[in-house]
This record gives sequence, C-alpha cells and structure tokens, in this order.
Amino acid sequence: MPRKDFIRLNVNDNYLSFGNLFRVIKEESQDVNGFIQSDLFSIIFDTLNIADSTVNNYCTGFRAINPVYKDFLRKLKSNYEKDKNAIIEIVSQILSLIDGEKIKRNYSMIEINQNQRLINICNKLYFISKNDSDVSLIMQNKLFKLLESKMYYNFFAEVLFFVVLDKKQPINIESELKINIEKNIYDTNISINNIKDYINLQLTSGIWAIREIKELAKKNNPFACFEIASMECYGIITGKARYEEAYKYYKIAEEYNHPVASWAIRILIL
Repeated sequence: MPRKDFIRLNVNDNYLSFGNLFRVIKEESQDVNGFIQSDLFSIIFDTLNIADSTVNNYCTGFRAINPVYKDFLRKLKSNYEKDKNAIIEIVSQILSLIDGEKIKRNYSMIEINQNQRLINICNKLYFISKNDSDVSLIMQNKLFKLLESKMYYNFFAEVLFFVVLDKKQPINIESELKINIEKNIYDTNISINNIKDYINLQLTSGIWAIREIKELAKKNNPFACFEIASMECYGIITGKARYEEAYKYYKIAEEYNHPVASWAIRILIL
C-alpha cells in the first residue's frame, strides 16, 4: 500500500508545529550551521538517548511524537500550571544553546524576558500561530496578551506545550484538504460528496453540460441546483427567463444552506 503524502511541518509559516518551533529556534541561533536538533530535543525532554534521524522525523512531521515524550511534557505542563518557574531551567539551557554559551548557565526570569533572540523567536511564532487554523481564538488571544505584556518566557512555554501535546502530526495532504473543506461548509448541509460530484462533472463535461447538470440537480446536489436556477433566471436554457423554475432550484440549494442561494431568492423576489 503506497504511503500517503504528508505535509512538511517545518518548512513554512502555516503551522504552529514542533518542526517550525525547532526551525525558528535554529534561525535565531548564534551558530545556525552548527545547530544540532537533537541537542535541543535532549534539553526539552531531558534525554540523551535520541537519534538524529528520529528527531528529524518528528520535526518534518513524518512521525507522531512518541507517547513517552508526550507524557514527560504533560507532567511538565502540570508542574508549570502550579508553578510558572517549573521550566525556567529548560528555557535557560535553550538560551545557552542559541546564544552560543560554551558553559550552560542559569538565566534569571528578567534575563529570559529581555533576551533578544527569545523575543524574536516569540514574535515569529506568534505570526505562525495566526496562520494555523488549529490554534483557537482563545489560544491566539492568550499568546497576544503574553506578547503584549512582554512575558516571553510564558509565551514560549504555552507554544511548547501546544506543539507537543495539541498539534497533531503527521498531517496527510488528502486529510488536510478534507478538513479545510469541512471547516468551510460547517454551517451548511452540504457534504464533501456534493462538492466532489459537482467538480467531477465540471471537469469531465465542461461548463455548458446542461443535461448533466440537470441530472445532478435531480439528485438535489445544491451546486447543480444553484447552477440550473441561475441559468433559468437569465434565460440560458430556453432563451427566456423562467423565474418559477429558478425559484424551485434555488429553494433546493437554500435547504442545504448554500451560502448564496438565500440571497439569490431574495433578489428574485424583489
């Protein structure tokens, strides 16, 4: 069985993902060329037993993050919610890594929130968060308030927990397309099959395939019904407008909550 194509989650600004977190940190590193992803991974998850190839698979989004690492971060999040200083050592080590410190040192909270590289990282991650539909409005508002308050340590913590615990991976291209379509038709009774049938008809028969569109309309396909209604309204089918027929087909499309059908009916009535 062929492997489904997956979306790379570390090469664009559309996903607040584990891979993009690592990419942004690397971009702000003192030594970009010498930056090793497994070093960063080891700091976050307190482990030395990790292969570079495994970390790379996590970063590209090819593999789901191992439940063992998720459980580790889940406990860390629980500690953080009780005591916001719970991950200050981890953030300090990350800053030591990206600042090029040869000896890891402990940063104070003030130093962390004033670190320019961390500020840049947080600003980039916030921009990415606005492009990711999986980031809820509540989460976006929380990140904005932390950024506005210059609480970069807390901002980084929230993003870290999100990309490991909440952001799902891998994301298959086919499933991502389906999810995006479903989000756009959420408030309608239109199904993905309705869209697929209508697009297939247009691709195989052409835009003037009135007979085929009528056949699809008989099956109450909302897009075909809307198309036939518009043709009837402008006299394309018989050479003169037939408003009663147009209304009949617009009405079927409206019952599926077709986003334009209700408007078309009101214009027709006027």
